[in-house]
Amino acid sequence: MKPTRSGIGVLIASAIVASLGWWWGYLELIVVGVVGVVVVGTAWLAIRRFAGLEVSARSSPRRVTRGENVACRIRLTNAGSRAVPAVTLIDTLLDQRAETFVVGLVPGDRTTIDYELPAERRGVHEIGPLLLRRQDLLGLMSFQREVGPVDEVIVHPRVYTLTGSRGMDHVTDAEARLLRATHDPLAGFQSLRDYVSGDDPRTIHWPSTARAGHLVVREFVDARRPQLMVILDTSMTSHTEAGFEEAVDVAASLAAHAVRGGLDVVLRTNDRQHRGQPTSLRSESEVLDLLARVVPTTGEETLPFAPLVTLDGLDDSVAVVTGPHGTFPRLPQLAERLTIIRIGGVESMRRVGTIAAADAEGFARTWLAGA
Repeated sequence: MKPTRSGIGVLIASAIVASLGWWWGYLELIVVGVVGVVVVGTAWLAIRRFAGLEVSARSSPRRVTRGENVACRIRLTNAGSRAVPAVTLIDTLLDQRAETFVVGLVPGDRTTIDYELPAERRGVHEIGPLLLRRQDLLGLMSFQREVGPVDEVIVHPRVYTLTGSRGMDHVTDAEARLLRATHDPLAGFQSLRDYVSGDDPRTIHWPSTARAGHLVVREFVDARRPQLMVILDTSMTSHTEAGFEEAVDVAASLAAHAVRGGLDVVLRTNDRQHRGQPTSLRSESEVLDLLARVVPTTGEETLPFAPLVTLDGLDDSVAVVTGPHGTFPRLPQLAERLTIIRIGGVESMRRVGTIAAADAEGFARTWLAGA
């Protein structure tokens, strides 16, 4: 509980008036000063009476996209034995706050309040603490207290829609599969053929061999989807001041686009704390949850690129998202399968295997134009 600016002003004025009345011997001024103090004291006693107000339920979306609003819902209940006067409900997300006026509640009554908080910064953030604030009718004293639990929201990077025939897009057809001959009997059966020297005896199909009069083996194929590896450069020295968030949006757009198209997607970063896994991600949500947590790194927190690159097939591709100052080592195993995407640089910059754009929206336009 604390006095408002008006309350502080009344207390100061009352003290000055009472002091002058005492100094000059004017009883009327002393009375005026005392009345001012009494009024502030009465306000202090009056606003303490909403102890029965409780948060009986709180809900908000678990995940939102950067730039969207978090839709929150609060249910307030008067669990006390006295009526609760009107209060102001205050909730916060980072430096954003929402204030909602709540009318008075009689004992046992409840009300539901809906409001929104802007999610302007990517990351994992707390919503709250939730505050209830009340002022007296004259606005002299203010009293607030925390109620209800603190919630959490994961703010995802923006995802831009990527379509067209640009670059690796041709391998995102959901029906694209690589069929490779294999001797693994656990793979998918394809056909029967005559035995040749070196075939695994376990693949011999004896009923067909008996009918044909010579050895017949089963041929298996390994059905494997192409893989796209997206590597996000998190080094602060690679990016411009505002370019890192745009680069995260580009990495999210590429990986999400590939997941939707049926590719196996591996997402890695050189943020030591959030480097990702060398195995394929199963859903778009996994992509965005990982990228919601990455931060710009310096020094030992920045991993080298080479150990992050793991390729399984000849048709796998690698896309490195970096800034205008980023460097990527020459790795022989990548050959012509590497695309470097520079965000925050000059859009006119063109090199073989390089895409450059000022921001994520510019990258999406370049992709859609098939430049």
